[in-house]
Parts: sequence; structure tokens; C-alpha cells
Amino acid sequence: MKRFIILSIFTLLSVSAFGQSRTEALLRFQQRRNGALQEFQENRRKAYADFIRKRWEAWNVETPEELPMRVEPDQPVVKPVDDVVSPAKEIEATPKAIETEIIIPTTEEFEIAPTEIPPLPPARRDDVRFDFYGAKCEVTFDKANRFTLSSIDENSVADAWLQMDNEAYDRLIADSKALKDELYLNDWGYNLLVKHVAEEICGADSNESVVLRAFLLGESGYKMRLARCDSRLVLLIAAEQNIYGRHFINIRGDKFYIFDTLPNMSIHVCNNSIDAEQALCFKMPTPPALPYAKGNGFSRNNPRNGDMLNIVPNANLMDFYSDYPQCDWSIFAETSFSDMVYLQLLGPLQKMVKNKSEVEALQNILSMIQFSFPYQTDAQQFGCERTFFADEMFAYMYSDCEDRSILLCRIVKDILNLDAVLLHYPNHIAAAVCLRSGSVGDTIMVGDKCYTICDPTYVGSDIGESMPKFKNVAPSAIITVE
Repeated sequence: MKRFIILSIFTLLSVSAFGQSRTEALLRFQQRRNGALQEFQENRRKAYADFIRKRWEAWNVETPEELPMRVEPDQPVVKPVDDVVSPAKEIEATPKAIETEIIIPTTEEFEIAPTEIPPLPPARRDDVRFDFYGAKCEVTFDKANRFTLSSIDENSVADAWLQMDNEAYDRLIADSKALKDELYLNDWGYNLLVKHVAEEICGADSNESVVLRAFLLGESGYKMRLARCDSRLVLLIAAEQNIYGRHFINIRGDKFYIFDTLPNMSIHVCNNSIDAEQALCFKMPTPPALPYAKGNGFSRNNPRNGDMLNIVPNANLMDFYSDYPQCDWSIFAETSFSDMVYLQLLGPLQKMVKNKSEVEALQNILSMIQFSFPYQTDAQQFGCERTFFADEMFAYMYSDCEDRSILLCRIVKDILNLDAVLLHYPNHIAAAVCLRSGSVGDTIMVGDKCYTICDPTYVGSDIGESMPKFKNVAPSAIITVE
């Protein structure tokens, strides 16, 4: 028995010693790995600085691509009065469609008020604070670590890059990424945030701010290139999508865009990549989480049935959208409503669909967009082609075909929970909706689903009724609204 007890104690001590030695081994491994990672990072930054010292290549800047203009009519197409269905007249549909009532989320009464922004605590010596579209932001950076360029030649920029290889800039990268997550920014939003950070530290439009932006974007995994143009530095940023109205350089098939003012059409580029770099993606499924400030809004009234919309958009978000580069219109269609516009829409839409079938509810919403949103082409309103995010429909008086179709699809997708697509015809964009209860009138097949055509710019038309000139025309593109 004594021998068994001694053996048990010895076994336990052996197991304990083994566990302790294993823990110590894991800790040593972790320390070695962290040290290797730090060494790799330091070597990578040094290698990039060494490349900066090499002579930068001369490149010619490409002329900006202009967003294709649609030759839209100066006035919307209006269905002849004799053909307009009165609001009381039943819309022809399958019996199943008439029996299906549509239900949307409900919300209690609430007051739309500016977001209360809590004050930041007293600033410390190494706090850097700035305003980002109404959001009060803060990063930690002791400006004693700020670098100054002696010139904008290769060696001066390389020296600055090495100066940023320290903990102060590592913390700045971490803080910038944290703000990106906190504000739900997409890649473009993060680029704007980094610009604010760099200019707050180095000064607006300074060459130092361009170098810091390049460092922060590069260290965050984005594909950028530093360039020199006359007496100033320029940042080139690669994009996944086509960006219109911006100068760019084509480097081995990648378009690097210049989002700042370009003083000359010939520049010298430091053409070196950083590991695992990715182009900026301009898709934005959800809007950024910016504080709500009351913006300009317009009362929308449907004279056919008295339905009303009084939506006040977020002025901060409208400013952010105004700074969004023009891309393909499908990018704008993929962005959902902001929470505040969504909440403001629920009450009026509940009245529009109450005790209505899917067909009747959708007809009321289509009619609201047709009759209560005045029409103007982009050329008339802005002098150039411009696509709205769905929220922007409530910030501007006028809209055209793609704006109206995007608004309809977002209401259908975000609130009615139905599938929707955008139909791109020659010089025109319409929408189509997949009803749960069966199709109505003119339809289009997308995969194995049948969609009912709805045209918000064909004023007075019913769901399932195409604009006459496109009745027998196949759309050149069909975009599913996610």
C-alpha cells in the first residue's frame, strides 16, 4: 500500500512537471513567434524604404473615364390618362396574389432627433482628435514622433518611412483600424478616415500627410503607390471597380486612381508592392454609423390617394455620400437604408400596405414613387451623371430613372422582404419584383424565378406594365439587389 502511495505521488509530480515544462515551452514558442513577427515586420518596412530610395519610374497619367451619360427624356414618360387605373380599381392578378397580405415590421412612435454625442474625456498630451462627418474621433499619437520631410526626393521619403517604424505608428495603425470597425466604414470610408488622421497630424495638403496616408493604408493591407508630381507628393490608390471622373495610372492591369488634385499629367511613381495588398472595394452593403443630424427633407405627397412621406435624412451621412466617387450605378443599389431612414419609413409604409395584398401594397408604393418624386435628369440637376444612394432620394428634390428604381428595390428588399432586380435597358433603368404569390402582367425570368416588372419612371403605370418602348426589348444587364 505504501509503495502504491509513493508511486502515485511520484506520478503526480511527474505529470505536474511535464505540464509545467510544456507550458514553459509554449510560452517560449510564443515569444519566439512574436519576435520573428516583429523582425519580419521591421525587415519588411526596411526593405520597402530601400526600394523607395531607388529612382522612381516616370509614368503618364490617363485621362479620366467619364461615367456614360444616358440620353434620358427631359420629362418622365406618362401613361395616357385614359389608360390609368384608378386607385379603387382592382389590379388584375392571380387569385393567390389577391389573397396574400403583405406584412412589414412595426415600430413604436418615436421622435427623430439629433444624436446626442457624449463629450470626450479631457485630452491627454498624446491624444489627436478630429471630426469625421459628425463623429468625434480620437487616436493616440505623440506629435513628438512626427517626421518632417527635408525634400520630396527618394532618400527623404525613405528616411521618413524608417522613422515611422516604431511603436507610436503601430499604435496609430491599430487606433485607425479600431475606428474603422466602430464606424462600420467600408474601404473608401477607411481611406477618408486615414486622410483625416494624416492631415490632423501633419497638416492639410502637406507632403508629410501624403506619406503618412501611404504608410497607414499600406500597413492596413491596401494597394497604394507613392508618386511625385512637380513639387508635391501624390498618393495613388488601386480600386476593384471602375471609378469615373478621376485621373489614373494603369500599372500591369491595375488602375491606380488619384483622388487629390493633380498639378501635372506626368509623374514619377515608386512602383513597389507590399505583401498581401488589396485594391479598395467600393461596395458598401450598409451605411457608416455616423451620428444623426437633421438634414434637408422634402414632403412627398401622392395626389392619387393622399399617401405621404416626410423623411428627414442624416445630414452627416449626406455629406459622406456627396464625397463618394462616381462608380457604376449597381454599387449604389447595393447599399441598404440607414437605420434612421428605415425607421422613418416604417410608419407611412405600414399605412400603405395595411390590409392590402402583395399586389395592392406594391402598387401603392410604386404609385408613391411615380407621383410624389419630381423628375429631372442628372444633366438638368447636376450637369453630370450622378447616381443616388437610397437615402439621398429624400435629400434632393429631383431624381431620375435609376434613382427611383434603386429606391423601389431597397424598399422591396429591406422592408417588404421580397427579392428585386434592376433592369438596364438602353438609356433607361427599371425594376422587377419577385412576388411570393405569383407574377402579374409583364414579367422577366431571372434564373428559376419570375419577376414582375415595375417602372417608377413610367408615371401612372401599374405593376406588371413595361414602358411601351421596352415592352419587347431584353435588358442589357440584370442586377440582383442584395
